[in-house]
Amino acid sequence: MFVPNNIQGYGERSGSMWDFYNYSHSILVIMLWILPINLPVLVVWHHNLAVHWLTPFSSHHNLLSIMPFILLVETLTTGNMISRVTTKYLLRLLGYLWLLLTNDAV
Repeated sequence: MFVPNNIQGYGERSGSMWDFYNYSHSILVIMLWILPINLPVLVVWHHNLAVHWLTPFSSHHNLLSIMPFILLVETLTTGNMISRVTTKYLLRLLGYLWLLLTNDAV
């Protein structure tokens, strides 16, 4: 198993580095768990690219449907963790979701 160099030594360990290490491995395990669900979509997507058959804006080609994963991976590669959800943040997120859903319904 890969352990970053700055975490291997006992004297060099810091709590925040171990937190990020465990956090990134948790995200990896979650993505591996959902891979069997997304695998048929990836196979069809690869097949469509191989035969040059492009379907515009189908459900699994839409950028908005994969944007959360792109942002999560981008955040992890910069060495940052997603901040903890607080009540204020949760209320703001629910407000944005409510606006999004009501605008889509109209």
